[in-house]
Amino acid sequence: MRAAAPWFVAGLIVLTALWAAPVAIPVSFHAGVPVGYGHASPPIATPPKTIRVNMTDAPAFAPSRIAVDSGANITFQLANLGAYPHTFTMARQSGAVLSPSWTPTQLDHYFAVNGSFVNVSVAPGRLSNVSWSVPVTAVPLSFEFVSVVPYQFQSGMSGLVTVTPTIGGNATVSDNTTDALSFVPNAIELNTSGLHFPVNVTISVQNLGALVHTWTLVPQPGVNITPQNFSNYFAVHPALANVQVPSSGQGTGNFLVAQSGVYEFICEEPGHFQSGMFGFLYVNVPVPPTVTVSTAIVSAWILAVAFGLIGIGVVLAAIVGFTGRFPKPPENEDGHY
Repeated sequence: MRAAAPWFVAGLIVLTALWAAPVAIPVSFHAGVPVGYGHASPPIATPPKTIRVNMTDAPAFAPSRIAVDSGANITFQLANLGAYPHTFTMARQSGAVLSPSWTPTQLDHYFAVNGSFVNVSVAPGRLSNVSWSVPVTAVPLSFEFVSVVPYQFQSGMSGLVTVTPTIGGNATVSDNTTDALSFVPNAIELNTSGLHFPVNVTISVQNLGALVHTWTLVPQPGVNITPQNFSNYFAVHPALANVQVPSSGQGTGNFLVAQSGVYEFICEEPGHFQSGMFGFLYVNVPVPPTVTVSTAIVSAWILAVAFGLIGIGVVLAAIVGFTGRFPKPPENEDGHY
C-alpha cells in the first residue's frame, strides 16, 4: 500500500483543487434571451384618384394648388379651355423654385438638365389624361408645374403639387416585463420589407410580475443611452414610445418608425435601468447571432491526469490484494521477518 499511496495522494490533490473550483466540467449555454419577432402588414390600398386641371388663356391653371398622398396613383385630367396651346410640365426636383425672370430658353434648359415627372402639351379645346405615380416619401415634398409655352410661365402660369407622407404599413410587437427587472425578450426583430416608411407600430407589453414598469423607446436609431444620461437625453429627444405597464397588467401604445436601425428601449422606473432592464428593437436589421459561451475552467487533459493518477493507485492496490506485500520483503537468514 505504501507503493500505491503516492498515486492516490497525487490524484486526490488534483481532485481537491478541482473541487474548490465553481465548475469542473465544461458546460456551454446560449447568451441572451429568446428573440421576439414583430409582424408587419401593408395598409389598405386606396383607389386611384383623378384630378381635373383646367388650363386657361389668362394664362393660368385652375386649381394651381394640388395636394396628393405619398405613393398614390394619380390621373391628371388636363382640359384646355382657351384658344392657345398650353403645357402641363412638372419638375422632378422637390422644393425647386423656378424663377419667373427666366427667359423661355432658360426654362427649357432647366427641364432639359433636370427632367420632368409630367410634360404634356394640350391643344386648344382638347382634353388629355396623364397618369403619375406619386413618389413614396417619409417627409413632405413639393413639385412646381408650369406651362413652357414661351412667356406663359413668365406671365404667371404655374402651380404646386404638395405630397403628404402616408403610413407605409402597420406592425405589431409584444414584450414582457418581470420582477427580475428584465424584459423578456430583450431583443425584438421587426422586418418591414415591402413597406415604405413611416410604419405605424403597435406595442403590447404584459407585466408578468407585481412591480410597475415602463417600456420607453429612444427616437433615434444607433443611440445607446446609459443610466447616467438617459434623463437628460429624453429631455432633449422625447421618447418615441413611453408605455406604462401596471402591476400584473398590460400596457399598449403606438409609435411611428421612420427608418431602419437598432432602437434601444428601457424601463424608467427608479433603479430598474441601472439593474439591467433594457433591450433593443431591430428594425430591418438582423439580431446579432447568439453567442455560445463556455463556462469550463479546467482543461480536459487536467482531468485525465487526475483520474490517471488515481487509476495507477487502484491498479497497484489491486496487485497488492492478490500478491501480498509489494514489493516482497528481503529474506532473513534466521527465518524471522
